[in-house]
Amino acid sequence: MESKQCEKMDNKLTMFDVAGPPMKWLWFSTVVYWTYSIVLPWFAYRHIQCTTFGHFRYPLWLWWTFVPVLMTLVIVEWRCVMYTIVPVAQWLKGLSVPLVGEASFKVWLAFTGFQSLTSHADVVTQGLFLASTCRSISCPGWSKIYVAWETVWASSPLSWISAGKDLKVIMLLSWSVLVV
Repeated sequence: MESKQCEKMDNKLTMFDVAGPPMKWLWFSTVVYWTYSIVLPWFAYRHIQCTTFGHFRYPLWLWWTFVPVLMTLVIVEWRCVMYTIVPVAQWLKGLSVPLVGEASFKVWLAFTGFQSLTSHADVVTQGLFLASTCRSISCPGWSKIYVAWETVWASSPLSWISAGKDLKVIMLLSWSVLVV
C-alpha cells in the first residue's frame, strides 16, 4: 500500500508525513498568542496615563513585555518551518514573493519572516490601541469625541446598526476580530 502511495506522489513528502510534530508547538504558541492578546489591553489600560486628550504616556517596560512573546512565536515558527519546508519545496515549483515573483529561498525566507514579524507586531498595536481608547474615556475631552462619533455614525450608510453609535462597542469589536 505504501509503495503505491509513493508512486502516486512521485516519492514526494506530503504535509501528512510531517505535520504531526509541529502541532504540539502550534497549540503552545496559540495559547501564548491568545493569552497575550487578551491580557495586554487590560494590563496596559491600568498603566497608561492621559497627558493631554489624544496623547498618552506608555511606560517603557510595557513595550518590552512583547519581547518574550515575540521570541516564543518566532522560535515556534522556525521549528515548524524546519518540519514543513521540504514538502513545500518539493510540491511547489518555486517559492514566490509578491511583486517579485519566483525568488530564491533566502529572499522568500526573509520576506516570510518580515511578514510574520509585522503580523505579530499587530497584536501589540491593536492591544495598546484598545487600551488607549478605553483610557481616553476617562480623559478630559471624551464627551466631544463621543458627540462627534455619534454625528458621524448618524450620517453613515451603516447607521441602521444601532450598536455602532457607541464608539466603545466598535473598538471592542475591532479588537475581538484580532483575537478570534
